[in-house]
This record gives sequence, C-alpha cells and structure tokens, in this order.
Amino acid sequence: MPSLLNSFFNITRKNIKVENNMQNEHPDARKPDLLRSKLTLETALISWRELEVHHARGSVVQVSADLDLTEVGYQLTEDNRAQFQQWLDSGEVGTVADEDAHAWHQENTELWALVVAPWVLVQYRPKKPADARLQ
Repeated sequence: MPSLLNSFFNITRKNIKVENNMQNEHPDARKPDLLRSKLTLETALISWRELEVHHARGSVVQVSADLDLTEVGYQLTEDNRAQFQQWLDSGEVGTVADEDAHAWHQENTELWALVVAPWVLVQYRPKKPADARLQ
C-alpha cells in the first residue's frame, strides 16, 4: 500500500508545517512527552455512526488493538514512514474494511478514536464483561 503511505504523509506534512509555526510561539509544543500526553488527552470513545461520514471521505484509518493508538498518532505526526510502512505491511494499520464498517454500523459500535488531521485513527477494543475486570 505505498499509495496509502504516501497519502498519509503528504497530507500530514502540510499539517506539521502549521504545528511548526506553533512551535515558534510555544517552544515546548514539539517535546515528545508533551505531544504524547496531548494525543492521549485527545483520545476518546465515539460511535461508529458518527464517523461514517469521515469513512466515506476515506479519512478513517483502522489501528490494530495490539498497538497503542496514541503511539500510532505520535508516529504519524513525527513523519515516521519506516514504522508506518511496517504497520501497513503487517496489516496492523490500514483502511477500514467494508465488512467491519457494516458490522460496526449494525451493532452501533463504539471505537477509540484520535484525530491527527486530516486522519481519524480508530481502534476497536471489544468490551470485557465487568466480572472479568475484577479477577
């Protein structure tokens, strides 16, 4: 999926230029720990139905439950092409399959989401029964 990788970084680079302008005003804005904390705070649960319009535009990226959603967002902002290529090749990051989108719509699924403009990173984590958390 080289074209998907290129589209990630060609569009994201434009947004990074805007963030770099912010760095001049706020010198700590690009410190890795602060950026990761900011991304963590911007991560939230959202209904798939609210994301469908973004999916239709092709801006939703699915992230495997095995990955840290915040770290994926961080690597995207840092323009880490090598890491993203690994994730794309392994299938841990990619477009949302139509079957998943349909199932999520039918079940009104909530997903973890993180916006790294213009992308919306989503991650499905099945809910665990309350009893399982207590053990």
